[in-house]
Amino acid sequence: MSDINGVERTYANKDHYDFEGGEYIETEILEAMQNKENTISTQKEQVLAYVRTNKTITHREAEDTYSITRIAAVIFDLKELGHKFVEPTKIIKGVNKFGTKCTWAEYEYLGRG
Repeated sequence: MSDINGVERTYANKDHYDFEGGEYIETEILEAMQNKENTISTQKEQVLAYVRTNKTITHREAEDTYSITRIAAVIFDLKELGHKFVEPTKIIKGVNKFGTKCTWAEYEYLGRG
């Protein structure tokens, strides 16, 4: 299959073309990157607001409340920005919804340092 410029479209070069088969437009890529940055920032802000109110957050709370599946990455980014969390991270033992024993992390917020 060829794109609008007659360039053969293959799996190896698929990332250089859009879904219509044309070459990518730099402004579209920059806009997509901007939207991704906004999403990441929003997750940080959501988690920060949550821990300021509730003092702690777990993976399940982050996923249920904000659909954030990688809370550890958000916490890491917040630490890089100067926010403090209890070290080491508290590990809680419990049972999941299937009755299987498991552990999970609870991140406790200490404020900005």
